Amino acid sequence: MFGGLVKNGVIKLIKKNRNDKQKGGELDDMTTGEFVLSLIIIAIILLLFFYVAEKIWNELLVEKVPGIGKLDGLWDIVRLWFLSQLLFN
Repeated sequence: MFGGLVKNGVIKLIKKNRNDKQKGGELDDMTTGEFVLSLIIIAIILLLFFYVAEKIWNELLVEKVPGIGKLDGLWDIVRLWFLSQLLFN
């Protein structure tokens, strides 16, 4: 889900840059500050995603579905996300 959203955004950005270049526009290289800012924004989005996923799992899914235990921390969510990406993509 999240990977597809990022992938589609990158593809649109690449297509837009290619169209701009074909029209005679120049592509500006990303500065170091913009690169660091992009990494920080991506990290914040991922942390928010994992936090919300852990809360949903521990507070909703554990109560509603028998046989599912609580997650101990962030790494359990990361492992589940990685496993779901391997299985379903």
